[in-house]
Amino acid sequence: MKVTGIKKKQHVFADYSYVPLVLAAPKIAGFKHNLPAAVVCRSFALTALAYSLCTKASWGVIKLIPYKVHAGLDVASGILAFAAGAMPGIRMINLPETPLY
Repeated sequence: MKVTGIKKKQHVFADYSYVPLVLAAPKIAGFKHNLPAAVVCRSFALTALAYSLCTKASWGVIKLIPYKVHAGLDVASGILAFAAGAMPGIRMINLPETPLY
């Protein structure tokens, strides 16, 4: 079975909803005082916004990079985001005792 990603017309919603969600993640998830983690979140969000705006697609404003490069950047960003949780200064060893609900 062939594995495919989402279609280009759906991808724009994923990209432009990812940016505000990841910008707000430190506050939503309760780690806004963990400066390294908050900076990493902001960096991922702003980088995704920049390459989304520069993609050769209907939603791109500047249209510099091909869609396949954009998709590759998304994959690389996801891998780096997953790995970032293990970086010293980012991971939270002492989780808050207050429930998140």
